[in-house]
Amino acid sequence: MKVSKVSDEEIETLFTTVFDDKVATYNNISEFEAKCQRQVGKDDITIEVMICGTAGSPTVDDWKTGNIENAETVTIDRFDVGELTLTLDPEETLYLNPNDYYVFYKS
Repeated sequence: MKVSKVSDEEIETLFTTVFDDKVATYNNISEFEAKCQRQVGKDDITIEVMICGTAGSPTVDDWKTGNIENAETVTIDRFDVGELTLTLDPEETLYLNPNDYYVFYKS
């Protein structure tokens, strides 16, 4: 994907749709928020996902070990600029409190 031709907001929207269908629904994650981060002049993308966990959703330890079904990669696509695959980086998982945490996907 030519990320320079896509806004952060559009990347967030595309990611949120795919993450919801592929990861959140499958793993009983009802609330999350995705934010796109990138450095000026670089094509690298990081998606920061804040997960508000509930009973039955994966724990922060599950994310830290990468032990989440269907969560290894998220591929977003826009017909005119191509695909972008983002990969979960379990080592970056950040604990906020017993139910909430951040996970990171990187291009």
